[in-house]
Amino acid sequence: MQGFDLTSQVAPLALGAVVGVFAFAPLAWALRHVLAGENRGSMVQGVLGLMVSCGVAGLTIVLVHLVAPAELIAVAVGETAGFLVCLIVAAAVVMARSES
Repeated sequence: MQGFDLTSQVAPLALGAVVGVFAFAPLAWALRHVLAGENRGSMVQGVLGLMVSCGVAGLTIVLVHLVAPAELIAVAVGETAGFLVCLIVAAAVVMARSES
């Protein structure tokens, strides 16, 4: 690995971030009752949502590895960042609702 040029990795990072947000969508759907402040969370729905989210993220990594292996790290970093930002926002929503 010769060098890392951030300007050439902006598109793969952005693509990864978008995929990370879309990968969070099944988990957000499974947690919709918890995020709405209701006390009707389902463990089964949560686990299934997490499985589908991980499947979307994993499938993206495999596809990027097959199509453009040079951009794999940038896409993975963007995907992780997008997913974690959504997870932090969901946690903040739950904490804000529990305080009021």
